[in-house]
Amino acid sequence: MRTRISYVCLSHPGFLRPGNQDNFFCAGEILPQENAGTQAPICGHVFSGEKPLFGVFDGLGGEQQGETAAFLAAREAGTLKPGLRPQAALKSYCRRANQRICNYGSAHSLKATGTTAALALFSGRKVHLCNLGDSRIFRLRNRELIQLSQDHLFPWAREGKPPLTQYLGMPPWETVLEPHILTEHIRPEDRYLLCSDGLTDMLTQEQLRAGLAAASIEAAAKGLLDQALSQGGKDNITLILCKIMRTE
Repeated sequence: MRTRISYVCLSHPGFLRPGNQDNFFCAGEILPQENAGTQAPICGHVFSGEKPLFGVFDGLGGEQQGETAAFLAAREAGTLKPGLRPQAALKSYCRRANQRICNYGSAHSLKATGTTAALALFSGRKVHLCNLGDSRIFRLRNRELIQLSQDHLFPWAREGKPPLTQYLGMPPWETVLEPHILTEHIRPEDRYLLCSDGLTDMLTQEQLRAGLAAASIEAAAKGLLDQALSQGGKDNITLILCKIMRTE
């Protein structure tokens, strides 16, 4: 018995940013360091026994070379080896990616650079989720939408959005890296959404829920992106939508 997972991935720079500081890891595919998003949806299917990994990375727009941090995190995701302990593999990945980004910043005399991360690692009949920052992970089950990620944000801000308390690129001597990790059993027809805040800042939770309920995940993903763009598209938008199919 094996579980088939269908997926679709989209990335768009939005209307206000000069470039795209988002990146992703979608069944082995990533974007170039400098990019303008996806030219067409990336679609396909994988099997959970292959331990497929999906990730969304949002380079910190207020930092230096956020697109590089997101690219480095996406590229490092290709080295993840889940083995028999997927949660340990995700924690190890976060440490390696964090160090790689810190090393890049030091080598290029950057004061700060970083990226959020939202990852889903499927294995058998389970999914292992991991996040740092405010890129989010949702699950739609029986038309009920639940956020499974944890926002790492200060509880206050003088203006605008609160700063992040966790992200990839934090110097280890300043803050302890503490990714939020969760494991749960998957069910047929479940839909998992990984996305940058360019999507969630534009859409309400109810709009997300309604959009995710579209007949196909391709229609759902495109509909969510189009709606976020129609409501302003104020930031880069990246999303990966996975659907759990029946076991074969």
